[in-house]
Amino acid sequence: RRVRSSWYVQAGAHAASVARITATIDTEADRVVRLSSILLPTRTARPHDRILQKLAPDLQRLAAYAARELTTARQSVRAVGEPGVDCEMSDLICRAIAWKTGATMVFHGRLSDRQWNAGTVVTESILFDTVPYENGIGIARLTSAEILTIMKEQLTYRDHRSFNGAYGAQIMLRSGVPVAITMPDRPGLDRHERIPVAFNSYTIAGGGGRFPHLRSIVQSPAAALHDTGLLTRDILREYIATVKDWRRPPKRWLVTFDH
Repeated sequence: RRVRSSWYVQAGAHAASVARITATIDTEADRVVRLSSILLPTRTARPHDRILQKLAPDLQRLAAYAARELTTARQSVRAVGEPGVDCEMSDLICRAIAWKTGATMVFHGRLSDRQWNAGTVVTESILFDTVPYENGIGIARLTSAEILTIMKEQLTYRDHRSFNGAYGAQIMLRSGVPVAITMPDRPGLDRHERIPVAFNSYTIAGGGGRFPHLRSIVQSPAAALHDTGLLTRDILREYIATVKDWRRPPKRWLVTFDH
């Protein structure tokens, strides 16, 4: 893909393939005549013996780290359902972020289909499969109207993996449209009050162009967006290792009422 004067190719995640680029360049005219690329899967490639030998100490350390045990899932944590409604894994991630950052609300979804069955010993490898991205966490201070606007935009991707469910405050939906916010143990919200809301860095950046309203809102000066310097995977690791009763049923934060 050409972006202005530069060309980009992306070979995919986790080295599942490499990209071979073939370029024909007219050096006299200083222009690209032809450019093509192909993905070459690495699964069937034979490792180079000398490189394997050099990498052996690192691979041994990696294997030991991946096998490191973090906790045991006494009950299953499913990665199905809808974030903000009945998805156990997204609820766990949200709860961990709220616990670590002190954010009143969290917008997040599940990041993979990895689930923890009852009796699973959760290792670093399993944790990586659960949170396979290096997402940071930022906090923006938002009004209830801004939160409802963000939720409305999120709902257009309700059936997509990019969807972020709400956590920490119930959002009332009427005919599928968010119309009100209620918070536990609080009778009401002042419309001018700014609530600390946590998002991951991919979402803050607009979710690959999916969330322009969210990006605009959280990056406005009034939102006072703050980078916590924390990563989602590190937060979840610390939470399940520190909080004894981390396994709880998800609470329904998106509530539909049509009369």
